[in-house]
Amino acid sequence: MSLDNNTKAQLDALVDKFDQRIERAIDKREVEAKKSIFSGSSYSSTDPNLKREWKGVQDVFNRKSLEHNVEFKTITIGGSSGDVVGEFNAGTKDVQRSYFDITSVMPTFNVPESAGEYRYIINEPAGSNNFNAVSENSDSAESSVNFKEVSAKPENIRSYFLASREIADDVQGFQSFVQQRGFQMLIDQINGQVLLGNGTSPNLNGLLNADNRTAFDYTASNTYFQSVDNANFIDCLIVGINNLLEKGFSADMILVNPAQFGQFSLLKDSTGEYLKNPDFRITGSNSAVVNGVPICASNKMSNDGFYIADSSKAFGLVRKGGLNLRVTSEGQELFKKNLVMMELSARLQTLVLNKECTILGDFSDAVTSLETP
Repeated sequence: MSLDNNTKAQLDALVDKFDQRIERAIDKREVEAKKSIFSGSSYSSTDPNLKREWKGVQDVFNRKSLEHNVEFKTITIGGSSGDVVGEFNAGTKDVQRSYFDITSVMPTFNVPESAGEYRYIINEPAGSNNFNAVSENSDSAESSVNFKEVSAKPENIRSYFLASREIADDVQGFQSFVQQRGFQMLIDQINGQVLLGNGTSPNLNGLLNADNRTAFDYTASNTYFQSVDNANFIDCLIVGINNLLEKGFSADMILVNPAQFGQFSLLKDSTGEYLKNPDFRITGSNSAVVNGVPICASNKMSNDGFYIADSSKAFGLVRKGGLNLRVTSEGQELFKKNLVMMELSARLQTLVLNKECTILGDFSDAVTSLETP
């Protein structure tokens, strides 16, 4: 038996009314259940604020309002009352020191993936220069140029961190934090190897080794020996720059210790006034410029030392790839202990080209040698 359209419409209307009554009954039961939140000795039935909040809640259940927000500023828990403070885990933040990256001011030579060594052919100072003016139809003299090969094999500098998967997953930005902190630790070690490595594998060939640099001339052979009145640290750097210029090289970098760097701003004249040298200016917390040459502070320099170089001709950094990060959980031990390993590494080596383009000195000895008797 089929129903006509009118009968179907009446039945649908009845069903809708039953549904509405059921929903109202459920809503009313939930409202009664929620009353316990606002009941008890802790609240006054005559509190106008509480009544207003309760009415707002009822309006929502009775579909007179879409929503109502109640802010609980104080609550009693276990007999103690106080502010309810939630916790928000903002992740990690690196608050340790950063390091000046010496390699950032070094010429870089990249080794391709298919090679393991970098070679250069450079000319030596030895040779003869017999260029001269000659008369027409006259013989010219022969000149000579000597060459030698220099090479460098990148060495590995690396370390790793272990962390549980739970920490890696739960702490916001954990991998990025370890990467940033690890890179700073790696840079610190690279700086030490670039300057002070003993040259025996797997160490780098440090630029400050005796065979890789020249020493400041503290003797009468120096053009400026005992010729500077009231000599100070800045005078030492200017003399070093000019000593390289006398050899035909243009200094483009100076390294000093951070403690020594701070003393530049404290220099005073004989009357106690701070020195104002137009050829010297501070450009940052760890950088300055003297005679147009950048000065950078590195904790790998000795407290009293300074290093001046024409980096374009003195040395280079041989690098295979960049600073590398490898994250893995492979391996039986890592898998069993649910650990993640993060390894940071770099493959590089210094390549010394011409040590005559460098000067390593001590401020105290230099000041003494430059001071006018």
